Amino acid sequence: MRQLAEEIGDPLPEVELVSLAFTARCGSTLLCQMFANLPGTLVMTEPRAMFYAHKQYNEGLILEKDYMGILKDIMRVQFKMPRVRTFVLLA
Repeated sequence: MRQLAEEIGDPLPEVELVSLAFTARCGSTLLCQMFANLPGTLVMTEPRAMFYAHKQYNEGLILEKDYMGILKDIMRVQFKMPRVRTFVLLA
C-alpha cells in the first residue's frame, strides 16, 4: 500500500478535509446527507481502514511513527479523486 500511496502522491493542495467524530444517536446521518448534497464533496462514513489502523495502534501493535505513516497512506489512496474538492469523514 505504501508504494501505491507514494505513486498517487498527496491530494491536491486545494482539497479540504473535514473529519468529524461522533457518538450514537447524535445526528451524524443528517450531517452525512447534508454534506453529500454539496457540489464537489465526497462523504465517507466509518472508514474501516482508518479504524483498523487505530485499533492496531491502541493495542500497541504498531508504533506512533508507523501509525501516522499508515494514516497518510490511507488518505492518499482513498482521496485520489481529482474532481473532489472537499472530503468529509464521519467516524
